[in-house]
Amino acid sequence: MLIFVGRGIDKEKARQKACESYQNITGKQLKLCYDSLGKPAAENCCVSISHTQDIFLLATSQVEVGIDIERKDRKISPRLGTIEEWTELEAYAKYLGTGITKELIGMQVDKSMLHKVDILEEYIISVYSSDCDITICEI
Repeated sequence: MLIFVGRGIDKEKARQKACESYQNITGKQLKLCYDSLGKPAAENCCVSISHTQDIFLLATSQVEVGIDIERKDRKISPRLGTIEEWTELEAYAKYLGTGITKELIGMQVDKSMLHKVDILEEYIISVYSSDCDITICEI
C-alpha cells in the first residue's frame, strides 16, 4: 500500500501531485473517478482519500482500503466515541464504500485489519485494509 501525504497545499493540487507520484513510482497512470456515494476509484488499484485542514492523504492498494485523518484535539459528540474510534469508523466506512451510516455509528470496528499510521504528531490516521505493507510517500 502506498499512502501519499501532502501538507500545506490545497486538496486539488495534492490529489494531482499524488497521482503524478503514483505514476512515477509504479509506472502506471492513476486516473481517479468517483462512484455515486463519492468513493474514489481507479482502474488499476483501490483508492481512499482523506483530508483535514492542510493535510491530504491518498491511499492506494491492490485490495480494498479506507483511510481517515483527524486532529487529536478535534471535539466530537460523545455518542460517536473518542476521536480515535471515529477515525477507525470512518476508515472502515470508506473501506466498505458506504460512508458513515446510522447502522455503523457506535459499532466497534474489527481491529484485525486496522492500521495506525504515526507520521503526524497532532493527527490520528487510521487505515482499514488487509494490506499491511505500508509505504509513506511525501508529495
